[in-house]
Amino acid sequence: MGETDGIINREERKHLFSNFSWLFLLQVASYLFPLMTIPYLAKVIGADGLGKIAVASVVATWVYTISDWGFKYTATRDMARITSDKLAMASLYSSVIYAKMFLFLMCLIVIGLAAFFVPFLRNEAMLLVFSLLVVLGRILLAEWFYQSMGKMKYITIFNIFVRILFSLLVFLFITKKEDYYIQPLLLSSGFLISGIFSFLLMYKKWNITFQKSSFFSIKQLLRSGFPVFLSGFMPNLYNSFSQCLLFYEGGSSASGRYDVGNKFFTFANQLLSVVSVVFFPFLSQKISAHRLYALISISLSVIFSSFLFFLGPIIFPYFFSGEFASSVVIMKILSLSLPFMAITSVYGTNYMVLNGMEKQYSWIVSLISLIGFALSFPLIAYFHEWGMAILLLGTRFLMAVLVYFYAGRKNE
Repeated sequence: MGETDGIINREERKHLFSNFSWLFLLQVASYLFPLMTIPYLAKVIGADGLGKIAVASVVATWVYTISDWGFKYTATRDMARITSDKLAMASLYSSVIYAKMFLFLMCLIVIGLAAFFVPFLRNEAMLLVFSLLVVLGRILLAEWFYQSMGKMKYITIFNIFVRILFSLLVFLFITKKEDYYIQPLLLSSGFLISGIFSFLLMYKKWNITFQKSSFFSIKQLLRSGFPVFLSGFMPNLYNSFSQCLLFYEGGSSASGRYDVGNKFFTFANQLLSVVSVVFFPFLSQKISAHRLYALISISLSVIFSSFLFFLGPIIFPYFFSGEFASSVVIMKILSLSLPFMAITSVYGTNYMVLNGMEKQYSWIVSLISLIGFALSFPLIAYFHEWGMAILLLGTRFLMAVLVYFYAGRKNE
């Protein structure tokens, strides 16, 4: 502890612990409520309905990734460094929101055109629209702003409100198989309401208002954030795209089985992300604490991975029926990738990005993503949902190795 005191003082530890506690509560709530609704949804709408929701969610994820443009890192970093200048804060906030909305509208236009050629986009138009409203709600919620301010308790409160409202309404409105399209509508409603309250709070507490933003300032934001955006977007080539490919090759039932197998893994990964999110704005001002952060994050990833691999199969049957028995194997395969994802986060976004190596990190992610994209076709064609799980494990391993050998040794 003595060494820690030399890196992080008492006040900083208190601040980090507070943010960690709030974010931990957020992630627990984010998964606790779905644990109540997913088994119910699996029973009512079945694997077919869950598969359709999963594919629409993939499209929404692509749109969110594009509209975010890496701002959750670059804008958080930049905002954390200008907290003493209220005018500059309002200007940066406005430029980021305008840029996000511009990108969101561009995505809507592309999807509208793609609907002429992709049957799923036409046949499930209502499901897709409701899923995309979640993206709009998250743009308004502006989690990156509260992260930069170190005030994650507000985001926790907003998100818990969303989860409670969503969970209650699921049991009220989804009562038959044909009601699957209502699920994203209920979720988006909660995010939109939280987004409105989020802006009102920013106005009251930090005097944040919308400012006029020039085309030049928005262009500069997009240009400077492109490397980070690329590193966040490219993994979709083997991640989100693979789920669409799985839907095409194995049908909605295979997609639904994979989605269920991914649930516990997602929860564990979200808990790990708490450490990354809490430390990111702090490391942007005090990179000397990186070694401590690395120790905490990687150690936790090994613990979570072991727990999920050995105890997950025991817990799983209590939540899902025999229809999803094969999902246990998917969960175990994915659990092995948690330490690799932690290494990538520790030495990638939370080291390379903070030290001006966005372009190098982007190239590493792009290379691995292209490899994963190429491998997704044979793996998913022959092994369906199991092939997708193996693909993700392999690509995450390669990503961790390259990121560590490039940045890790520079950090020694």
